[in-house]
Amino acid sequence: MCRRRRRNAGFAFVNFTNPEAAFRFRDAFHGRHWNLFESSKVAEITRARIQGKAALINNCKGMDFSYGSEEDMPVWFAPARDGSDDQVRSKMFVVGKFSWAKMKFGN
Repeated sequence: MCRRRRRNAGFAFVNFTNPEAAFRFRDAFHGRHWNLFESSKVAEITRARIQGKAALINNCKGMDFSYGSEEDMPVWFAPARDGSDDQVRSKMFVVGKFSWAKMKFGN
C-alpha cells in the first residue's frame, strides 16, 4: 500500500503448483493494463528473487506490515490450491506481523 496516496503498491507473490501453470499465467497477464480504478499500471510478470514457498514464508515471518489493513497480510494455503477442484478445503495461514499502533501513530 502506498502510504501517501493509500493505493496498492501493485505486487504479489504466487507460488504455482507446476511450471506450466506459471507459464500460462504469465502468457495471460504479462503486459495487460489494469482496468480498475482508472489506473495506468501495466502487469509485469517476473521471476521472484526468493524462490520456493518455504523460503518466502521464512522471509515474511519477521516482516512488519504496519500499513494497509490486516486483509493485506501475506497468506499461504494448505493444501495448495491449483484451481482444478473448487471442492478442496484449504486452510489459510497468515505470515508476518500487523501493528495497528504503528499504522495509527507512525511509531
